[in-house]
Amino acid sequence: MAENGQYTGRIRGGSVQGIASDLDGTLARTTSEDPKDPVSWNRANEIAVARYGAEVEPRHLEGLPDGATSLDVAARLVAAVAERDASRVPAVEEMARANDEAMAGLIREHGVAPMPGAVPLLDRLTEANVPVAMVTASSSGIVDAVASAIPGLRHERFVDIVANDTEGLAQTKPAPDPYLKAAGNNGWSPGNVVALEDSSTGVASAAAAGMPLVHVTGAGPVRTRHGRMEVASLDQVTPDHLRYFGALNVPDVRTPDVSRMDKSNTKQAAPSRPLSAVIGAAPRPARAFAPTGGGSPAAAGTTPREIPAVPVHIRNVPVPQGRDRLHTVAREIGLG
Repeated sequence: MAENGQYTGRIRGGSVQGIASDLDGTLARTTSEDPKDPVSWNRANEIAVARYGAEVEPRHLEGLPDGATSLDVAARLVAAVAERDASRVPAVEEMARANDEAMAGLIREHGVAPMPGAVPLLDRLTEANVPVAMVTASSSGIVDAVASAIPGLRHERFVDIVANDTEGLAQTKPAPDPYLKAAGNNGWSPGNVVALEDSSTGVASAAAAGMPLVHVTGAGPVRTRHGRMEVASLDQVTPDHLRYFGALNVPDVRTPDVSRMDKSNTKQAAPSRPLSAVIGAAPRPARAFAPTGGGSPAAAGTTPREIPAVPVHIRNVPVPQGRDRLHTVAREIGLG
C-alpha cells in the first residue's frame, strides 16, 4: 500500500471509518525547540541526564532525524552520561523512561497548549460521528499528562490510544505497527482510516500502514497529492475534507503488507487497554463516515471504477466524468 513513503492505496467504498491522530506536534505543542519554553524535550533531556550527574550538550543530539524515537534519543543521552561517569551509565530503556517521566513532570507542572485547530477539529469530528484513535510514539505517562493539561484531549475523546508502551506493540514509528494496531483494535480497514501527522517519522509510519493522511507541515497552503493532504495547521481541516478522500474511493480489496507485524497487531488482537477502563463505558462499534453529497462514483449513479490517488490521471473512468467529480468535490470543500 506504500511505495517509497507514498500512499498508493484507495479509500474503499466511499467511507472513512475513523481518524488516527498523532499526539506530539499534531494535537499538543510538546515539540517546542524554544529554549525559553519550560515544556520541551530539550528541557526533559537535561533533567533526565542530571539524574546521573551528567549534562547534555547540543552535540550529543546532532544528526537525530525528525521524529526520532524515544530510544534513539535515550541512546544519545546514555552516551552523554558515559562521557561524565562510566560507572553510572544506565540502560537505554531506563534512560528512555527517565526522559518520559521528566517530560510528563514538566507538562504537569507548567501545562501545555493544544496545537492550533486541534481541539475544534476533534469537536467537529465528534459531532459528525467520526471516531478518533490516538497513535503516539510517546509513553502512556505523557498521554496522561497531556490529558490532564488539555481538557479537549482527555482519554474519553478517543476510541483507542496506542502509545509506545502499549502491550503487544512490537515496534513503534516509523514502523507501521502502531497504526495497524489502532486499525485492528477497532475493526477498521487501514485504507479507510485517515491519519493526522506532523513528523516525517509519523508520516512514514502511516504510509507504511497503507493509510491516506493529513500532513501538518507548519507552513504553506493546502495541497493534495498521492492520497495526502498537506496543511499548515489543523485550523485548515474540517470533517468535510474527508469528502476529498471519499472522492478517491473505489471498492479496492487490497490489504497492507503485515509480514513485519507480530500477531498482536492483527484485527483479532485485544485492545491495548480496555476502553471501559479509559472512558468508563464499552468501546463504541466501528462506524463509517459516509461523505455527504455522495463521495463515490456509485453515489453519483455510475459504476464504481478504480480511481488512483490525486494527482495521477484518472484511469478506467470516463475522463471528463472522473475529473469533474474530483474537481467538484475539491471546490465544494475549498481545495480549488
